[in-house]
Amino acid sequence: PLVAAAYHELAVLAINSAKAAEAFRYAGHAVDAYGPGHERLPALAHDFAVFLMEEGHHDQALRTFKAFPRNYGGPSEKLTLAASIVRAAGAVRDVAAFDKAWDEAVELLNAPSVSYVAVTSLMDMSEGAASLGRMDAAIGTATTARVLARTKGEFARESEAEILLQSLSATSGRAAKETVA
Repeated sequence: PLVAAAYHELAVLAINSAKAAEAFRYAGHAVDAYGPGHERLPALAHDFAVFLMEEGHHDQALRTFKAFPRNYGGPSEKLTLAASIVRAAGAVRDVAAFDKAWDEAVELLNAPSVSYVAVTSLMDMSEGAASLGRMDAAIGTATTARVLARTKGEFARESEAEILLQSLSATSGRAAKETVA
C-alpha cells in the first residue's frame, strides 16, 4: 500500500510540475501497485484525467470521468467529478453530458459537506460553460466562486476566480463586438 501511495503522490507531483512523461510513468506504476479494484484507483484516475484536461486532451479526460462508477465517493467526490465532467464536456461540446453533469453539480453544491471543494468546482463549471458559449452561466458561477472564496478566506482561490472573471468578461466583450459588426 505504501508503494502505491508513493507512486500516486509522485504522479501528482509530476502533474503539478507539468512533467508529462513522469506523470504517465508514475501513474502507471501506481495503477500496477494498487492492483485491480483498489479503492484509491478512482482518485488516481481523477487526478490523471484533470492532468489530461490541462494538457488539452479533453476528450480522453471526459471518457475517463464518464467511466467512474455511479456510486463513487461521497458528496464532495461526486461534486468534483460532476464539475470535472462539466469542464471536459464543455470543451468537447458534448451538450448532453454537460447539461446532465451541470444539473448534478448544482444539486450537490447545496450539500453542507462539499464546502472545501465548492470553489474549485464552481471554477471548473465556469470554464465548461464558457467553452460552450454559455457566458451568463460562466460569469455567474465564476462570480459565485469569487464570493465564496472571499467568504472562506481562500485568497489564492479568490484571485484565481478574479482572473477567470476578467478573462470571461474580455471574451464576452469580444463576442458582443463581433456580433454587432
